Amino acid sequence: MKQTDWRTTLEVVVKGLVGAVLVLAGLWVLGWLFSALGALLLGIAGIVSALLRFLIPVAAIAGIVYFVVAQLRPKETPYIAPSLSQVVKDAPLETVTVSVSEREVS
Repeated sequence: MKQTDWRTTLEVVVKGLVGAVLVLAGLWVLGWLFSALGALLLGIAGIVSALLRFLIPVAAIAGIVYFVVAQLRPKETPYIAPSLSQVVKDAPLETVTVSVSEREVS
């Protein structure tokens, strides 16, 4: 077995302690960031809740008014496109001739 001197052991212990401090500092920073993010999201949830408390009754009233107005408006007869057989029957009986001129391509 290889023996290590006290300096190598001390160096490993110090590096381990520095690593532990860095990990703990990183976790502390992450905890602080997540706390701030949680507070921000909680504020956004409060704003959304306040908006919905106002918007849901307004949307319900607007929907009722739209439904009542739609029911009171006179019904319009929809446009019905003529069928193909109707179009062919009403078409003129003359034939159309189309003349095409030829061009020389050089």
